[in-house]
Amino acid sequence: MKSSRASGITGVNRRGEGFGCTLSPPWGQCWTIEGPRFSSRAESLMFRQWGADVINMTTVPEVILAKEVGLCYASIAMATDYDCWKEHEEAVCVDNVMKTMKENANKASSILLTAIPVICQMDWEHTIAGHRAVAQSSVMLPKH
Repeated sequence: MKSSRASGITGVNRRGEGFGCTLSPPWGQCWTIEGPRFSSRAESLMFRQWGADVINMTTVPEVILAKEVGLCYASIAMATDYDCWKEHEEAVCVDNVMKTMKENANKASSILLTAIPVICQMDWEHTIAGHRAVAQSSVMLPKH
């Protein structure tokens, strides 16, 4: 279960720190593909037509496993490239993706350093109870 409270904290506007954060209402759609690979132009355009705001190669199985054990989960999605849908951008290549990933690591650290103190100050009792209830009904185990 995606925790909207956690996502709201990590999704704060970071423009004042030199990078932008945008979320499509209410939170955006993330499309996960198996990787590592780059999408073809046709795939990229199809994902956009299906409403994908972000195409990624993570969050699954992580988000599913987090839900099954009742953990709050929020991802910090940082683009490394525009895939191939943006016609006037340089073609995607591994070297540029790796360079951007290194730059994004610093940005992710900044977000976490800001978000963790906020998360610590919040009351999560109701959220945790809800996640616990979901976790108890998510896994089918025989009762002994």
